[in-house]
Amino acid sequence: MILMGAVLIYFISTADVVPDYLFPVEYLDDAIAVQVVRNLLSNKY
Repeated sequence: MILMGAVLIYFISTADVVPDYLFPVEYLDDAIAVQVVRNLLSNKY
């Protein structure tokens, strides 16, 4: 649950590794973070 909450906050927040105003890679770091957490949780359960 902590990982899910952390990645949700990262996805929503404006403070990112790659700024969200750099189109077309604006959500790339968000998508990678979500995918990493998804993979971690799917391997765990």
